[in-house]
Amino acid sequence: MAEPLNPDQFQLYNQVQQELNYLQTFDTDLSNITLVSKMEDWYMNNSGLFIMSQAKTKKKR
Repeated sequence: MAEPLNPDQFQLYNQVQQELNYLQTFDTDLSNITLVSKMEDWYMNNSGLFIMSQAKTKKKR
Protein backbone atom coordinates (compact mmCIF):
# COMPACT_ATOMS: atom_id res chain seq x y z
CA MET A 1 0.00 0.00 0.00
CA ALA A 2 2.96 2.30 -0.38
CA GLU A 3 1.74 3.07 -3.90
CA PRO A 4 -1.70 3.90 -5.29
CA LEU A 5 -3.88 0.98 -6.29
CA ASN A 6 -3.50 -0.24 -9.84
CA PRO A 7 -6.69 -0.82 -11.90
CA ASP A 8 -6.91 -4.53 -10.98
CA GLN A 9 -6.44 -3.81 -7.29
CA PHE A 10 -9.04 -1.05 -7.42
CA GLN A 11 -11.53 -3.40 -9.08
CA LEU A 12 -10.88 -6.01 -6.37
CA TYR A 13 -11.33 -3.36 -3.67
CA ASN A 14 -14.69 -2.37 -5.18
CA GLN A 15 -15.82 -6.00 -5.29
CA VAL A 16 -14.87 -6.58 -1.66
CA GLN A 17 -16.56 -3.32 -0.64
CA GLN A 18 -19.76 -4.41 -2.39
CA GLU A 19 -19.67 -7.76 -0.56
CA LEU A 20 -19.15 -6.03 2.79
CA ASN A 21 -22.09 -3.75 2.04
CA TYR A 22 -24.20 -6.78 1.13
CA LEU A 23 -23.42 -8.33 4.53
CA GLN A 24 -24.71 -5.16 6.18
CA THR A 25 -28.34 -5.63 5.26
CA PHE A 26 -31.27 -4.87 7.53
CA ASP A 27 -31.56 -8.59 8.31
CA THR A 28 -28.14 -8.77 9.99
CA ASP A 29 -28.24 -5.54 12.05
CA LEU A 30 -24.57 -4.97 11.13
CA SER A 31 -23.67 -1.35 10.51
CA ASN A 32 -19.90 -1.45 9.90
CA ILE A 33 -17.69 -4.42 9.09
CA THR A 34 -13.92 -4.05 9.18
CA LEU A 35 -11.67 -6.32 7.13
CA VAL A 36 -8.06 -6.39 8.40
CA SER A 37 -4.79 -7.65 6.94
CA LYS A 38 -2.15 -7.60 9.67
CA MET A 39 0.41 -9.11 7.30
CA GLU A 40 -0.08 -6.35 4.71
CA ASP A 41 -0.77 -3.57 7.29
CA TRP A 42 -4.13 -2.40 5.96
CA TYR A 43 -7.81 -2.42 6.84
CA MET A 44 -11.00 -1.43 5.11
CA ASN A 45 -14.46 -0.52 6.36
CA ASN A 46 -17.40 1.65 5.30
CA SER A 47 -15.13 4.69 5.25
CA GLY A 48 -12.53 3.28 2.87
CA LEU A 49 -9.12 1.60 2.71
CA PHE A 50 -6.45 2.55 5.26
CA ILE A 51 -2.87 1.75 6.24
CA MET A 52 -2.90 0.63 9.89
CA SER A 53 0.48 2.12 10.84
CA GLN A 54 -0.64 5.53 9.54
CA ALA A 55 -3.97 5.29 11.38
CA LYS A 56 -2.17 4.55 14.67
CA THR A 57 0.05 7.62 14.22
CA LYS A 58 -2.95 9.89 13.61
CA LYS A 59 -4.73 8.65 16.76
CA LYS A 60 -1.70 9.33 18.98
CA ARG A 61 -1.50 13.01 18.00
